Amino acid sequence: MALILIMGFVILNMWFALAFTYGMGGVTNGKYLLGITLLSQHRKEREVQAILADYKREKRKLDVASLFLGLSVLLLNEWISIQFPCLMAWFGLSVYCYNGNLERYARKLYALKQEKGWLVGNPHIVRVDTELARVGEKGCVHPAWLLPAWLLAVLAFIALARSGVGSLRFVSLAIHLPLGLLATGFYFAIRSARPQVFCNDTQANQKLNSAYKREWSRVFVLLLYEIAFFALLSSWRASQSGVEAKVGFWRMETEYLMLFLAFALGSVLIPLLAHWRLKAVKEVVFRSLEQEQGEIYGDEDEYWLNGYPAGHRQTITEKRVGVGLTFNAGMKGGSLDKIVCGVIAAFTLLFSLFFLRYDFAQVSMEIEDGTCRVGAAGMGYRFNLEDVESVAWLEDGAPRMSKVSGLDSNRFYLGDFRVEDYGKCKVYLALKQKAVIRVETTDRTVWFNSVSRQQAWEFYQELLDSLPAQGGA
Repeated sequence: MALILIMGFVILNMWFALAFTYGMGGVTNGKYLLGITLLSQHRKEREVQAILADYKREKRKLDVASLFLGLSVLLLNEWISIQFPCLMAWFGLSVYCYNGNLERYARKLYALKQEKGWLVGNPHIVRVDTELARVGEKGCVHPAWLLPAWLLAVLAFIALARSGVGSLRFVSLAIHLPLGLLATGFYFAIRSARPQVFCNDTQANQKLNSAYKREWSRVFVLLLYEIAFFALLSSWRASQSGVEAKVGFWRMETEYLMLFLAFALGSVLIPLLAHWRLKAVKEVVFRSLEQEQGEIYGDEDEYWLNGYPAGHRQTITEKRVGVGLTFNAGMKGGSLDKIVCGVIAAFTLLFSLFFLRYDFAQVSMEIEDGTCRVGAAGMGYRFNLEDVESVAWLEDGAPRMSKVSGLDSNRFYLGDFRVEDYGKCKVYLALKQKAVIRVETTDRTVWFNSVSRQQAWEFYQELLDSLPAQGGA
């Protein structure tokens, strides 16, 4: 159940991110509307409003279609190796369609802008504001704030390493550590970013650049603290690995799910608040410039639409549409975007191939030389037949259990699990088959069955017949 809820949340979160991001295309962002530089006095024109209305109508259609397709991916919840590439394919297709819709109406708005002569400044002139260099790192959160966050994270990793809970340690290192490094890298990228020239007013340029550095450096410092905090929570939960029997399995699953939702929510709200604060600053500055007849420089709309020329220096900057930062200022993806897409595609393929063996696993039982080996998908456990104390056939299934290490998909439980009333056990269960076999040995309890009930019954009979002279249980 927890996996279904998490996957459903992931799909809804991805869909909402797309719907929200491209919905902001029709909302003014500083000097941009649909990503096109357009001053406020032209935004209420009838032709502009007609283009916006058409864009929003097409976007609503995309919202419904994308949500329907995304939720349909849940139908494949039993096969992770198939579901994950379908999820990524759905997201890629949605991005393509949303982006195509934005580009189509952005081009219409840009054509209208050219037709009406609503040009902003002189395009393609490299402008230098020598006074702007004084901004430097002004406004950035001091890097000393990064140190406590990393100390907390290191303490969490040390605690996890000593916990002995392999799966939690792996998840924490595989998720928290790269995210922490990424947040730190973005902080220093913001800190060292060269100032941008928005207009012919040095004071306005300084105010905009200082606000940009202040808000986004704060975002990545706060995200680093969030990452460190949740790494600490993971280490604490690992130290409480024996608590399941006391608090109940459903409560444990709920706690993990709530932690996941809290982490995701914080990761969304922190950048969103920064975006709105910075947007308010930009709106005030540009409105003031327009009232004072200041020159607001054009920002290469045709390059944004068609791609920047070879050799154009890309720098980290805010997105024209949506919330966040980009290394590629154009709508057409640059080389970095292609690399990222290639890495995601390679990861998706490897992830799918890795889980193929688990999605289509077969539980096996082999008896030879006085031992019995039970396993599936390369994982297994061997025990001596003479150590068997009891063997039971259970029609009503196994008790509740939670994974310690191994696999807990929607089709199989494989590996070490903490089973209610039994403690740590070896588990090899096909979840669609209710009947299970419980083998209690002198040092471990083993739970297993098969995808086929008939084969599981044959395993049971074969095991009974193979037990020493006491004849089974």
